[in-house]
Amino acid sequence: MMKRSYENRFKFGFWKKNLKLSMVLASWGLLILLLNIIPNLFLGIPLESSHGLLLAVTGGIAPGLYEEVACRGVILSNMMYQWRNTKNPILMSLLASSIAFGLIHLVNLFSTVGPTLIQVGYATGLGIFFGAVYLRTRNLWGPVVLHSLIDISGKLFVTEDPVAGLASLAVPLEQLLAGAAIFIVFTAIGLYLVRPAKHDEIKALWREGPWHREVTPEPEAL
Repeated sequence: MMKRSYENRFKFGFWKKNLKLSMVLASWGLLILLLNIIPNLFLGIPLESSHGLLLAVTGGIAPGLYEEVACRGVILSNMMYQWRNTKNPILMSLLASSIAFGLIHLVNLFSTVGPTLIQVGYATGLGIFFGAVYLRTRNLWGPVVLHSLIDISGKLFVTEDPVAGLASLAVPLEQLLAGAAIFIVFTAIGLYLVRPAKHDEIKALWREGPWHREVTPEPEAL
């Protein structure tokens, strides 16, 4: 739909341009991967079965790819285009798309309540981070790869049945603190990546296609 809207000139950022920078900036996401793995190893929580590990991989790659294409590749890109003539299109587009990304996770209220509300918060922070990486590079590979790895790492270990979360908003203190820390740290990193000193660089990058083209004015009528 986006490609048709922009006469097949729309690109999602799956190209070689700025690939290395995209991967380097997105590598901050490895902090969450370690947060998902190290405590479980320390507590001796077992890994999923081979079938569960396969589901973890496929269940991590799918949302990592889809959510980045939808929320960054489509929504954030379109906001940058629609708001290109506003006072601060970078911050407006980043915050709006990130809040939308966080709110998408409210669908998990059907399975858990307390943990879902925390997830909405830290997902918003991660949205700001991944959105900032995309704004700086216009390359989706870094956000897609790290997002997928984060989701995979969160499914590697056997977890308790979440049904109990339906009855109460209560969540373990460590989970609440971890969610707050992720939101604060990655919001700060994201906002730093798109700090005012980088605005000219970002605007120059986003003035290039996929929707930019020179239009030859028609000759005036005599």
